[in-house]
Amino acid sequence: MTAIRKALTATMAALLALSVASFDLGPGLTPVIGKAYADDDGGGRGGRNGQSRSRNQDGDGYDDDRRRPTLFQVFRKQRPRVRRKVRTEVRQQTHEPDMLITSGISDGTMRILLAAGYAIVERHAVSSGDVVKLKVPRRMALDQARQAVQAAAPAALVDLNHYYRPDSDDGCDGNRCFVRHIAGWPVASEPLGCQPDRPIGLIDTQINTRHPSLADSGITSIPLVEGEQDRSEAKHGTAVAALLVGKGEVTGLLPGWELIAVDAFKKGDIATGMDLVRAIDILAQRNVGVINMSLSGPDNVLLRRTIAETAKRDIVLIAAAGNDGPRAKPLFPAAYDNVIAVTAVDRSKRVYRRAAQGDHIDIAAPGVNVWTAASVSGQRPRNGTSFAAPFVAAAAALIKADNPGFSADEVRIVLENEADDLGDPGRDNVFGWGLVDIRSLCRS
Repeated sequence: MTAIRKALTATMAALLALSVASFDLGPGLTPVIGKAYADDDGGGRGGRNGQSRSRNQDGDGYDDDRRRPTLFQVFRKQRPRVRRKVRTEVRQQTHEPDMLITSGISDGTMRILLAAGYAIVERHAVSSGDVVKLKVPRRMALDQARQAVQAAAPAALVDLNHYYRPDSDDGCDGNRCFVRHIAGWPVASEPLGCQPDRPIGLIDTQINTRHPSLADSGITSIPLVEGEQDRSEAKHGTAVAALLVGKGEVTGLLPGWELIAVDAFKKGDIATGMDLVRAIDILAQRNVGVINMSLSGPDNVLLRRTIAETAKRDIVLIAAAGNDGPRAKPLFPAAYDNVIAVTAVDRSKRVYRRAAQGDHIDIAAPGVNVWTAASVSGQRPRNGTSFAAPFVAAAAALIKADNPGFSADEVRIVLENEADDLGDPGRDNVFGWGLVDIRSLCRS
């Protein structure tokens, strides 16, 4: 057997030598074993001695007259070449392309901008003055256009028309359970001992006011866009509205209380900075006591000013902290100083895994497996800081109903003092001041 092995080894060595010797390699080159296309896309990448390489008619190798196969190539098991898939991350658009929103530009400066190629797309009068959406000139970068407008009107507010989206997680499933009791709410509908002082304001998507849980509720719905085909879907807004004021199939936290809701979202469930500025102004004019905003997006100078002006009117502003994860950058409007930022916890008072964290977090509320209305009929569980925010908005409404003269800051202080401290003692970046608790509020 040893002699046979030696003979086979010698034969293989001789064949290898013949195979290598048959190549006209040229100076400094070594044999190539197997197929290595080296990112070749058929675009003329260089081959041996700088010459382009070509495929044979079958498309699965190089031309036979250019290079003969080695012994390894002859006996190697041939497999079709499979290109490696390149993962591409799809990033959500953060702002409306080619658009700016402005406030405080004089008529004279506006004429100069129009002559330079800017165009007015929308103009709306709000409490703090006109808000104008400008289309930037062709072939001008958006940031360059913004700087040019700011230079022409240094005292004006100029920003991108940022996008804002609802803060919900539709990946929820599980057995039906009620979580409102951990915040002191009774599972069954029970009178809370005080009557509403002022309407509750809501900025969200469209609401299905014909839903069995909302048909008998006092809801005023105000769409910002004309034409039913351009309006947002009713899933998110219906769920939040039912959680706040639903009656019947879904019993809300404040069943039957008056709700004024602005559908600030367009088709695709996207609202812009200008949409939010208009929506907040509409609700402030309607004398609401609390505004719930279960949405988030970037910082925006016009939105920031509108929030600050609204807070001066002692309207309590509540916003979802966002579901981008604990390491995400702060989202707005929740991260503004004048807004109460709400995170979400489950029925065991553990923080929602996708909830934002940071020193802007003010308070926690139930936001995991929260049962509320589906878009057409029936109900389903929902996850996200979107569904935690209404608990805090409802608690703030109770405080204002029991104490009509309270300022927004006084309402915030009561919410903080009554909260069930979770996590590190005192305020922390995960739970804020703790879990909202209404057990001592508005009891007769």
